[in-house]
Amino acid sequence: MRNTRIGVDCRGDNKRQHNFLQIIKFDQIKSAALDQIQIQQIKSLSLSDIIPSQLSLPSANSDSVSYSPSELRIFGVTDDLRDLVKGLTSSGSSGSQS
Repeated sequence: MRNTRIGVDCRGDNKRQHNFLQIIKFDQIKSAALDQIQIQQIKSLSLSDIIPSQLSLPSANSDSVSYSPSELRIFGVTDDLRDLVKGLTSSGSSGSQS
């Protein structure tokens, strides 16, 4: 009689465990689907959707924008950095002419 009772309890436990595993599997599928939706939304964004126009860099043709030395220092733009960039751009342009 005692073994029968234990068997009934085990079947109940197995059913609860099965339901629990189904819930976990459903949550994993739901999470993966939401991740895919977010990835698709990110891929559909353009750069202007991500970076407000006030923060975007001026175009290469726009020489009218100037920043004060204190503003440039805030962002780490130093004379050394400018010299490095000038050296890179001048050596890059001379290499393409050869």
